Amino acid sequence: MYARLAGDLIEAGYRVVRALSATDALKARRKYQPGIVVAQLAIPSKHAWQLAPKLATIGSKTRVVLYGADIPVHDYAMAAFLGIEQLIEYRGDVFRLSTRLRQLLSSRSPEQTKSA
Repeated sequence: MYARLAGDLIEAGYRVVRALSATDALKARRKYQPGIVVAQLAIPSKHAWQLAPKLATIGSKTRVVLYGADIPVHDYAMAAFLGIEQLIEYRGDVFRLSTRLRQLLSSRSPEQTKSA
């Protein structure tokens, strides 16, 4: 899954940095100041719901996208409350996830983000 999503991000013009935990993601956020963070809802060692607001407090220009195989309806309200740009429910289909991520990336390229 990582290789597929990394390929999508690279193709869209982003540099990919992989974080294997929430702590690593926060360190990478401080170091690289990414335009977008894509995280699985069930990340190891810490829940993505705890990671997302911390990313937002470090800098509001980072887009946060979370994905999960099955997303309960109440999670969409939580995402809106936390300022998460998008929740992607992929139902175990990596191609569905890739397609949705590509659509999201094409709606705002890194160049548009830099100039905004």
